[in-house]
Amino acid sequence: MISIKEIDQKKIELCYELDSSTICLWSKKQWQSEFNKRGVKVVSLLFDRKIIGIYVVQIIIDEAQINYFAIKKKFRRNGYGSYLMRYLIDEYKKINFGSFGD
Repeated sequence: MISIKEIDQKKIELCYELDSSTICLWSKKQWQSEFNKRGVKVVSLLFDRKIIGIYVVQIIIDEAQINYFAIKKKFRRNGYGSYLMRYLIDEYKKINFGSFGD
């Protein structure tokens, strides 16, 4: 079963592990810093209650900027990334954000 859930700082280790096994963008310290930024929301895609994808978005005035987006390698090319991106877009359309960071 697929579900989407916001992540809090308690799950920072899971974020770091997923990042390390995918795009290796941030260190643990950088993940901590990201969670501490104002306007940041970290959201996970779960498959059978296990995190298979994450996005990090930051609200800056009237724009939603995507700072991070990744899906675990073994789950790629199955539509999970598209599913998570569609969720992200739909969520921010609901609150009338017309723009995503370019």
